[in-house]
Amino acid sequence: MPHHSPRLQFSDAALGRVPERPGVFILWSGATPVHVGETISDGDSLQKAIRRHLKGADVPGRPLVTHFSYEIALDPPARHFNLVLEMNWTWATPPGRRPAQSAYVHGGPLFLSVH
Repeated sequence: MPHHSPRLQFSDAALGRVPERPGVFILWSGATPVHVGETISDGDSLQKAIRRHLKGADVPGRPLVTHFSYEIALDPPARHFNLVLEMNWTWATPPGRRPAQSAYVHGGPLFLSVH
């Protein structure tokens, strides 16, 4: 199932409306997706996961994140994997053997997903 959720501009109000449910999310720099993430445990939620990534948004060399989108998912790891494939990104590490930092290649740059 393709990702069709709207891109939301980062704001406290927008983040406050993100559900406390498991799922997957995409971080965007303008119209370019720069990161695909997922909730990582039973107690994790989309809101918490997106906020975690927002805290690291000012890391030098990381693309400027301007928007986010999300989907509620019953099986976040499986949806995460399929979403990466749908976006025509390729795994720099084999699926099912993802280390603590998984890398995706989209065109030339390498994007890291910290789980």
